[in-house]
Amino acid sequence: MGLLNWLFGKKSHKYNYGRVEKILGPWKTYSGTLCIPGTKLPKSFTVPPSLKKNKDDAEQTTLSAALFPYWLRIDPSLAGFVLSKIKSEEMYKQKEIPREGKAPRIISVPAPILKFIQKRILARMLEQIEIHPAAHGFVKGRTIFSAAEPHVGKRIVLSIDLRDFFGTISFKRVAGMFKAYGIAKKQAFLLAGLCCYQKKLPQGAPTSPAISNIVCKRLDSRLAGLCRKHNINYTRYADDLVFSGDGRMLRFLKVFKEIVQKEGFAVADEKTFIRRSGSRQKVLGLNVNTKVSVPRKARRIIRAMVHKQSQEKKPDDEMIAFLLGHAAFMKPVHPEQAAKLKNILENL
Repeated sequence: MGLLNWLFGKKSHKYNYGRVEKILGPWKTYSGTLCIPGTKLPKSFTVPPSLKKNKDDAEQTTLSAALFPYWLRIDPSLAGFVLSKIKSEEMYKQKEIPREGKAPRIISVPAPILKFIQKRILARMLEQIEIHPAAHGFVKGRTIFSAAEPHVGKRIVLSIDLRDFFGTISFKRVAGMFKAYGIAKKQAFLLAGLCCYQKKLPQGAPTSPAISNIVCKRLDSRLAGLCRKHNINYTRYADDLVFSGDGRMLRFLKVFKEIVQKEGFAVADEKTFIRRSGSRQKVLGLNVNTKVSVPRKARRIIRAMVHKQSQEKKPDDEMIAFLLGHAAFMKPVHPEQAAKLKNILENL
């Protein structure tokens, strides 16, 4: 049996995106009340008579049945074809990102058509699923600064890093995640296949960060629940888990690690740090002793680089863009310095 027949039934109908778009109108977030628990996704979907394949077909259908043709509005045949190309190693290119003093980071860059499909899945599926309040990475309205803020002025700050974060999230876990939200097995497997590469979550796919947050909901819930009982602050930014409190918090370090392992992740022990109030407390590269701030050394380096560009007869456009990004990063906690740097760069 062919892949498309297995996924969508014995007969594959020609998909007409223009017709679907015209009949259903522009896609918009579901605003009804009959949602799949923990999401803004509808439990069922109403198929207009003009889109029914057979007159006797029910008007109401499950989201799974309508998922690709009417909710994501992706040609099911195209989705199946792209999946086959992922399996034959034709949909990703490997890119190395140099890191000072470390092995280069390997990024898997999806082909344009796959990236389009993944962005559609991100916007219409993944961003409709609730994320735990403790998660701050890759979440709209939350930032690295909001992740650091709860840990300001605490006696002890504890940082735990998860090893090979995306690589630990397997195809099986991703498919299971979709099934947990009511997606039928066949569609869940197809979604997971479109979001995974070499049977795991790839760094570089636009869907990977959101999937990691959804997969981590139970981890976040367990850690946050334990911390709440014992007056400990907890936030997570991607693979960085941060805890803060008084001296009693360290009694729970072993328990924190056990929870992480039971939830299917591995702790990078060499990246576990305990920072006390008498020393510089750094969280996610930010100082949190008395307020959230970008370290002075980093700001000094950026200022020096901006000054160097201002002295050049022909400033480097790529470097200016890079420095503008850093100025924007500094703005939430150092608005005056960021504005000054931005003004210099924009007038070069």
